[in-house]
Amino acid sequence: MNRRLRSALAGLVLLALLTLVGCFEQEAPPLTAAGDLGEADVLGRAGSLGLQRYVLQGPPVVLGPAVRNASGLAYNAVSGTLFVVMNQPARLLEVALDGTLLRQIELDGFEDTEGVVWLGGERFALIEERRRLLNLLVVPPGASRIAYVDARRYLVDATEAGNKGLEGVGWDAARAHFHLAKEKRPRQLYRLQLPAQEGGSVRIDSPWDVQRYGLGLKDLSDLYHCDRTGNLLLLSDESHAVVEVDEHGRERSRLWLKKGHAGLDHSIKQAEGLVLDGRGTLYICSEPNLLYIFAPAAADKRLKNSL
Repeated sequence: MNRRLRSALAGLVLLALLTLVGCFEQEAPPLTAAGDLGEADVLGRAGSLGLQRYVLQGPPVVLGPAVRNASGLAYNAVSGTLFVVMNQPARLLEVALDGTLLRQIELDGFEDTEGVVWLGGERFALIEERRRLLNLLVVPPGASRIAYVDARRYLVDATEAGNKGLEGVGWDAARAHFHLAKEKRPRQLYRLQLPAQEGGSVRIDSPWDVQRYGLGLKDLSDLYHCDRTGNLLLLSDESHAVVEVDEHGRERSRLWLKKGHAGLDHSIKQAEGLVLDGRGTLYICSEPNLLYIFAPAAADKRLKNSL
């Protein structure tokens, strides 16, 4: 090989390496502020759940033969129970933390319900994927049916998305706004602020471009806002992962839902919903009717309790 050919090949290799580095750099979105990290950002970045420490607490819990299409999870801190939303038929299920089914609530008139979040008291929000709607509703103790006409609803995105629409919803109680996730084609994160008065218009924007800065996730199947850290948990069914990100979309920790990780002897299929309880235990539901429970390893729990 002559010197000129060797020089040309070396140049091509260098160009390929620079391109590859550039691709990796695009996985972290730029700061939305002026450019450097202020005190609040430093404190926010220091707060992390440390998902890499989480391990499976036992075999997956079967929610029951009548449960199918489990699509989203919420935790009610008052009742200390989980609420599972099914998309077909549209149902809201209240279950104990061990997965015991406590009641079924018919969602009369709702369609393709994919995500649910508890807002406090008897108030919940749930989303309809194909209609691209955020619904606010009241679920009294003992209720077995919620009528569509009794919910307040807001259109999140006017663009038709079919079966690739809204998949997840989270509630930032401190800032009183919702985060919502569109599954794919393209992936999208929405931040929705409700109107201050009845009849007012909602404010909808995007905290960052999750299609461009995708964290290596092929889709978004749910999300959860952690009030303690201010971070978001993004669940990806196709990538078998939960990623914790800060408010700028920068990764803080990751939990793999693949065989050989976190105590799993198989990869979780069709992970559709996730939520944390008041102790930091992580619950993930997968279709059709399985509930996986994760918690920090025992050594990490002892360390946290000693701080």
